[in-house]
Amino acid sequence: MMIYKNMEIHNAAQLMPGAHGGAVWLRYPSAVCEHFEREGARIQAGNSSGVELRFIMKGDFAEIKVRSAGSGRYHIFRGGLQGGWYDHEGKITSAEETVIRIERKEQETIDRVHKDFSLPWDPSLIRIVFDGGRFEILGAEGEIVPPTAEQTPKKTILFYGSSITHGSNALSATNNWTSWVAHGLSMDCLNKGLAGSCCMEDETVSYLGALGREGAWDVAVLELGINVMAWDGEKRRAHVENTLKKIAGENPDKPIFVISPFYSNYDYDGSAQPAGWRETIRSVTEALAYPNVTYIPGDSILGSMDLISADCVHPSAYGVAQIAQRLLSAMKRVLCP
Repeated sequence: MMIYKNMEIHNAAQLMPGAHGGAVWLRYPSAVCEHFEREGARIQAGNSSGVELRFIMKGDFAEIKVRSAGSGRYHIFRGGLQGGWYDHEGKITSAEETVIRIERKEQETIDRVHKDFSLPWDPSLIRIVFDGGRFEILGAEGEIVPPTAEQTPKKTILFYGSSITHGSNALSATNNWTSWVAHGLSMDCLNKGLAGSCCMEDETVSYLGALGREGAWDVAVLELGINVMAWDGEKRRAHVENTLKKIAGENPDKPIFVISPFYSNYDYDGSAQPAGWRETIRSVTEALAYPNVTYIPGDSILGSMDLISADCVHPSAYGVAQIAQRLLSAMKRVLCP
């Protein structure tokens, strides 16, 4: 758990001094970032998609001061409930100092809903969810404390993959299919996607495997292939084998779901590369025969171009809904037989 100014910074791996006296973060340790194959991955490691500031308000208000590199966005959850309209009026930040003010509201009803529907969050927990951008935390005012482990879901699901996993073009971080799946399983979400840069480097997958051994996650979803379509068959196979050995083989008690490329413009334009990747991932999974690994063909989860946005790769809001629905159904057959 990464703590700064009495807040947990969820999904941060390393804090560093900011340019204006505050703190910035990386979602991967700098020692791992040094081995990324693509420069874009180092940029995405500092991107805030999937990062949350979490704290319990002991008083009636809290003010969190941030700066963003350019414009940035955030939204607020109160425990497991999306914040109200009053939480989202000023959700666009700027390069100037922005004050995010949160006041205690509707707490009695929020408490009741969490109890009546068994939501796995403490109803007093405030979650500032970043929708992308790069931020520096400057300060925090108000009586706040970081949450304990008992105030968040008992289990955590790890996601690793491309921008489709990271959340590019999702309307918000909690409208990404990863968040939908975590919510549907009553788990916390740990999103380690790297937009444009899911290259399965040994250092990257070793780090993710180590997080599992340390107890940072209980279930993992690996979305592989679309960022490296041009790799030849031998290179594909070697990287998929190593990824499964480092993540699934070293965490034999944890369920792992491996997704091959979703349908995209590659399929639509008749390329043979997606089918090659799907076959490689299927055959490697079968050859390794780890009992904790389930292979899911990506085109069985999202298989139509009309569910993809105008950039021809990322799922639309409707595509996100289908991925979440179909993936949850497939995962529950394994997790809840």
